[in-house]
Amino acid sequence: MSEKPHIHVIILAAGFGNRMEKKFKQFFLLEGLPLVMHSVRKFFKIIPKATFNIVLPKNKIHYWKNICKKHEFQVPHTVFIGGETRFLSVKKTILSMSFDNNDLLIIHDSARPFFSKQLINKLIDSAKKKGHAVPAIEIKDSLRKKQDNNTISVDRSNFLLTQTPQVFKADVISGAYSTKSHKINKTDDVSLIEDFVFPINLIYGEELNFKITNQKDWELAKIIAPTIL
Repeated sequence: MSEKPHIHVIILAAGFGNRMEKKFKQFFLLEGLPLVMHSVRKFFKIIPKATFNIVLPKNKIHYWKNICKKHEFQVPHTVFIGGETRFLSVKKTILSMSFDNNDLLIIHDSARPFFSKQLINKLIDSAKKKGHAVPAIEIKDSLRKKQDNNTISVDRSNFLLTQTPQVFKADVISGAYSTKSHKINKTDDVSLIEDFVFPINLIYGEELNFKITNQKDWELAKIIAPTIL
């Protein structure tokens, strides 16, 4: 592997946000800036020499160009059109990109704007050594599993919550997406490589690196943002 593989950042912002009161949460204004821009801008500050790729809904491309002008958003990037699912969005993007096998691909959900520079550097350093790196945190709350018409207690110590960004050696993740069927419904990218990469390289993530999924998450994000962004 090259000592300094080029880094490609893929920001996923093609979802509809079905669990929010209003759709397209990636464009909600947080501290005066659309949510997706926070993630891209933070990555740019940490790894400015990376190549940036933003995946958007087809019907929002023109809107994106307009808000980039409005907010004077100047991070160089390429726009890709997303698919019907997260899996298809990532697959279409990766198969359309140009990279060397030893490059690193960082895949991140735009709705996680609170990651730190320390986390990114840890993930990159570890992925260079082991071919991939995935942040995960322990579950604090008690768990119960649905079973028939009842629920049963589950030992939470047996489970972890994975986060993004997830970092992969380019040939590892591109190979996985090239061979996996479009019928697969995976909610993250490491799930695609676990059949042939063992063990999964987990890095301890960050509690604040939560995904803004519903209205309560959004209200919390507005409280946290002034102290972090």
